[in-house]
Amino acid sequence: MDKAATSLKGCEDDDHVAANEDPRRGKARIVLSVLAGEMTCTGPAQRIGVSSAVVTKWKHQFLQAGAERLEEVPRGTAGTMQRSTLIGHRI
Repeated sequence: MDKAATSLKGCEDDDHVAANEDPRRGKARIVLSVLAGEMTCTGPAQRIGVSSAVVTKWKHQFLQAGAERLEEVPRGTAGTMQRSTLIGHRI
């Protein structure tokens, strides 16, 4: 497990990372908040002990993976996936 994932596990006071949350979900929550304009990369990076460049990297990875997935999914409702399914909670 990388340093950022380890840091996410101990970030109980962060509004975007719940206690005992899977680090991947914590990263997704942070990235979604950054993309929504709720925060910059600097704030969560400082709270979890990584550089803002790391959070920026997560954002780019998230966007790239999403773009690749959209290319794979067939048209129509059979191939759709709700955003809430991706991050494991209701929106």
